[in-house]
Amino acid sequence: MTQSNDLSQRVDRTEGQSVDLQLTANLILQAIDKNSEDIAVLIEVSRRNSEGILALREGTAALQMSQMRTDAALQVFQQHTDAAIERLTASSERLTASSERTDQLLEYLIRRDQRSLE
Repeated sequence: MTQSNDLSQRVDRTEGQSVDLQLTANLILQAIDKNSEDIAVLIEVSRRNSEGILALREGTAALQMSQMRTDAALQVFQQHTDAAIERLTASSERLTASSERTDQLLEYLIRRDQRSLE
């Protein structure tokens, strides 16, 4: 009978171990499912981040192009402004010279008229 008890105990232990293994396998499968969900979420976040990085790169490129255009426009504006200032300076110098000649002519006429009245 001892052998029968031994066999019965072994069967009970084996069944207990089998149940433990099934529970462990179920827990492992649940963990795998949870990890799979987490990985899927991480993949989606990574995809969105990649799209965001691409959009930032495109935005940066557009800003750099805009900056280059602005710099070019400012350079042209500066050139036009400098040319206009040069033209205004030359015109002012000519007007000053003309005004001085007019003043001299008026002085001459006034002196001439005064001599003719004497």
